[in-house]
Amino acid sequence: MRSNAIILLAFLFIFGFVPEMSSQGIYIYKKDGSRINVPYENFDSIVPYEVDSTTVNYATVDLGLPSGTMWASHNIGATNPEEYGSYFAWGEIKTKDEYTRETYIHYDTSGNKFISIGDVISGSGYDAAYMTWGDGWRMPTKADFEELRDCCFWIWTTLNGVNGYKVESYNGNSIFLPAAGGFYETPNSVGECCYYWSGTIKEGSALYANYLIAKSYSYKVEYANRFNGYPIRPVKK
Repeated sequence: MRSNAIILLAFLFIFGFVPEMSSQGIYIYKKDGSRINVPYENFDSIVPYEVDSTTVNYATVDLGLPSGTMWASHNIGATNPEEYGSYFAWGEIKTKDEYTRETYIHYDTSGNKFISIGDVISGSGYDAAYMTWGDGWRMPTKADFEELRDCCFWIWTTLNGVNGYKVESYNGNSIFLPAAGGFYETPNSVGECCYYWSGTIKEGSALYANYLIAKSYSYKVEYANRFNGYPIRPVKK
């Protein structure tokens, strides 16, 4: 544990943070003058990240939903609504070349088990939307997708030659979800299905997480292997 503390301190100094030492942890002073106390026993690992400055200001779309949730106009890694964007395994914040059980960072190969990172990771350090876009963005939860399913009109269509769903609200606003497919070891259903991660794990399961699956004839919330690679459409309030 002490070695983790040393690693954290080195990281903080490298990136310009000067913590105040204590016998039980460190104090981190934020620019607004507030202070965070981090006990040594809370240290596990440090994962540097960068806010994606090209996407952080992407527009929100007000669909007039009862919860007040706003949906992003396009996926992480995209610049237009019809672009597929990036693919992520559940709870990972970086893209990669292979999406398998063995390459999944939240899988313990020695113990042959999945590592718990929480039942809802939206807005946490395991959330690619929060960690790359910042500014209040997060992965949608299962409840967010269910609200989108129940409160909007779903129209299978094309946008600039790309298949997908136009999800339109009663207020006339809409988002487009491209049929980006996903990765289950290899690319799957690209151009045919919309697969989008939620930040909610399947209840009672360590292996699966909930996601949106939308085909030309149906759209619903189901569950899939956590190590699959799917796009993410962020939300915020």
